[in-house]
Amino acid sequence: MDECTGVRLDAAQRTPQQQRNLADILSVVRIPERSLIAHLNWGTWHFQDIVFKRLDGRNPFTNVSVNCTGSHDDAALDARVFRSCADSTARAAFAADADPRGRRSVPVITVHGIKDPTAFVELESVFRDTMRRGGSGERLVQLFTNDHDHSN
Repeated sequence: MDECTGVRLDAAQRTPQQQRNLADILSVVRIPERSLIAHLNWGTWHFQDIVFKRLDGRNPFTNVSVNCTGSHDDAALDARVFRSCADSTARAAFAADADPRGRRSVPVITVHGIKDPTAFVELESVFRDTMRRGGSGERLVQLFTNDHDHSN
């Protein structure tokens, strides 16, 4: 990560290539610089655990139709991105294990920082819609703060 982006260096110490790489990654993924290492670390280990520890090496994710936008050369980036198709049995097993149904018998309170760079605040609307579809929407109270950190 440091060799590619210089993210742990002062901006003035980064090479032009590192600056371009970092700018491209942050623009395409749409996260602040301070969150990059945490996101890559979390994403790498989280998805590896799902595939290898829960699904016996089967992949439930696809990026075949995903187009990267926001880099200095989106066409070149899209041409180099590793593409992976989801295994349909892995996808079904993952959904059965992980998809929330929105059925809660107890009250649920969420508190979310509006500027959280890790779990974006827009996720709250997805959770609210899930609770409503599951018939538990009246048990949900959602609170928001002006925090700009995650797990603080």
